[in-house]
Amino acid sequence: MEILIDTTNIKHKQKYYEERETELHTIINTIPGFIFYKGNNKSDIESMIGKNDFEDSILSEDEEIIKNKKIKVYERRITDSQRNLKIEEITKTSITNEDGQVLVILGLASDITEKVKLKENL
Repeated sequence: MEILIDTTNIKHKQKYYEERETELHTIINTIPGFIFYKGNNKSDIESMIGKNDFEDSILSEDEEIIKNKKIKVYERRITDSQRNLKIEEITKTSITNEDGQVLVILGLASDITEKVKLKENL
């Protein structure tokens, strides 16, 4: 006795998901800046970022995003280890499940230092 299983449908689905994965990798690799995500609860966030004033402000922003479930765009000015000013534009949002519960915070950060300096020099 032999059993034959038609795997055509499975192969089509597999190809579809492989193509979507390739598209996502292309998007991620071509976006200027970097993408980040982190857990949705305070203990996850605290364990990742620590407790200084700068990091406490990040924690507060993340808690606001979790509470309001809205996109937030802002600039952050940072002095690097060589004492150079860096200006980042950060966009954060929450990703929710079907019940509206926040799963993760997703963000995009881009270095806009040169753009801001050019604008200030006009």
